[in-house]
Amino acid sequence: IHADEQAILYCNAIKTASESKLETFWSFFENQYFKEPYSEQRNKYLKALSCVTSKGHIERLLTWTTNDTLDFHDVDRVLLLKYVIANPVGRDIVLKFLDENFSALYKR
Repeated sequence: IHADEQAILYCNAIKTASESKLETFWSFFENQYFKEPYSEQRNKYLKALSCVTSKGHIERLLTWTTNDTLDFHDVDRVLLLKYVIANPVGRDIVLKFLDENFSALYKR
């Protein structure tokens, strides 16, 4: 897969996955994100995860921004919020999450 097309392909895989395949794709991209040493590739995985249309998965993803036990990079916190708020399904979920967790995010 050409590097320029990876993010689009990954996003569409998550966005269009059937319920039975979603958890498989989700686990794959989540594992790849945390194993990937290069930020450019990590961002592609993060963006793909942000394309999910399942409210539960979006909420789970947002918890990464406040979880101190994950190896989640500070710059990725901002990118994650940016990517999820661009997702029509995620917009209201992010706004509610920011309202409820602003103090925890501000401290970072």
